[in-house]
Amino acid sequence: LRYRTCLEPPSPEDSQQLDQEYFSPLRSLRARWWENPEAMSLLSKQLDEVGFVLIDDFLPEEDARKLKANGTQLYSSDEMQLGATTGGQNRVGIAHRGDVLKWVGFNGQSEVERSAQTLTDRIESAIRLLRTGAEGQVPSVASALAGVRWHSEAMFTCYPAASRARYFRHTDNSSGNGRLLTAILYLNENWQKGHGGELRLFHPGAENLKVRMEVEPLWNRLILFWSDERSPHEVLSACQDRFAATVWYYDQKNPSIPLYEIKPAAAEPSSGSTGSAAVAAAGGVAPPPP
Repeated sequence: LRYRTCLEPPSPEDSQQLDQEYFSPLRSLRARWWENPEAMSLLSKQLDEVGFVLIDDFLPEEDARKLKANGTQLYSSDEMQLGATTGGQNRVGIAHRGDVLKWVGFNGQSEVERSAQTLTDRIESAIRLLRTGAEGQVPSVASALAGVRWHSEAMFTCYPAASRARYFRHTDNSSGNGRLLTAILYLNENWQKGHGGELRLFHPGAENLKVRMEVEPLWNRLILFWSDERSPHEVLSACQDRFAATVWYYDQKNPSIPLYEIKPAAAEPSSGSTGSAAVAAAGGVAPPPP
């Protein structure tokens, strides 16, 4: 009850300001879109000032469709399991999260692993471009992104409509798990209002209920946001099955989970080839690059 009475939706003025300062200028670059230096310069400024960025039409259409087909297959074959949280499964007697998920690594040659690798390579390219766009104008963002050294496995998720699945307000690094940046690609074709599953982003602060924006989980839309208390968020109830793939980027070691080392940019292969070095499964994370 307190949550509902204290929740403060974004004002029309705040929404208009976001559109005028960030979304409208980016829409004007649609023909060249996100690899354009002007776009990356604006996106890096947005990441600094509001804590998140949106990149629509992120993957080539064929790659996005392969990723969605793999996610749908994992869900329909019951390979996904109910998600858990470090804080426990319940909050005030109700489920804290209702998504089902499957972690996918990069050590094999299965179709789903190749698809996850394609996504991760593309995200790493975007992070490098964001860092370049931030240099000189947003030093804090450039420095933070320069510290990214590892990424997680890819997490394929579905929020089932049958259970009106949601995920209550949280941050992705509340336990100090090393996550710096969260990257989510939405895989919901023909999404429209009423389907639910929006990502509600809050202003910074552990107990701040002022909403910054509710992000629609549109087809082939990537969102990047800080994993710490700068970007509290929740997933609203899904009225249609809601699919996504998530990868976390780390600037600190976490020996409790498989992490994959990111190769320095100068050593990375050309676009379309594998760009991450797998960590030995038994050894935890890889050592930092020299």
